[in-house]
Amino acid sequence: MNLVGRERPVSSAPPTDADLMAGLKDGSEPAFRALLLRHRPMVERFLYSLLWDRAQAEDLTQEVFLRLWLARERYEPRAPFTCYLYTIAKNLWLHERERRNHRPPPVSLEEGLSPLAREAAFRALAAEPTLPEQVLFANERLFRIRQAIAKLPAEQRLVFTLSHLEGLRYAEIAEVLGVPLGTVKSRMNAAITKLRGHFRILEEE
Repeated sequence: MNLVGRERPVSSAPPTDADLMAGLKDGSEPAFRALLLRHRPMVERFLYSLLWDRAQAEDLTQEVFLRLWLARERYEPRAPFTCYLYTIAKNLWLHERERRNHRPPPVSLEEGLSPLAREAAFRALAAEPTLPEQVLFANERLFRIRQAIAKLPAEQRLVFTLSHLEGLRYAEIAEVLGVPLGTVKSRMNAAITKLRGHFRILEEE
């Protein structure tokens, strides 16, 4: 078959993150808007799972993308672009955490539960309580599960959240946190042990 003279088909594939970052390094505002639209929900969800405060998560998400814009010329694609965003968000959360006065964060009973917490919550609600006092007890259990996750040490909470809520592989978590793979695994084991102990107490009550 003779293909001489035929035009090459124009690709309809959307630009990759690498393509958009190449444009952003040159100051392209459309590239920045495309990255914002593509990744803002992920960043906001991650920050909310750490803060349990929707308004504050939205504010820090804006700060994440402001820092992305300001650091655009220094960006080097050593890892997936999402790891880079998670790293910025993680650093902002740790900074914000230092500023807080260690009071228990606001807790919603309806949003942002990690898969492990949801599983425990579903077990708690399996009996489908109908009496008002049963509903009250079920909500109390959800509240305490959320508190248990919020009270994990920062390094364990980050590993747990990135793995169980965000779905990152251990190697990606190691990249985000800047620690060895073995450290990620040990922190995850410690977090799971603490949460299981807390859930076991709840089951006995």
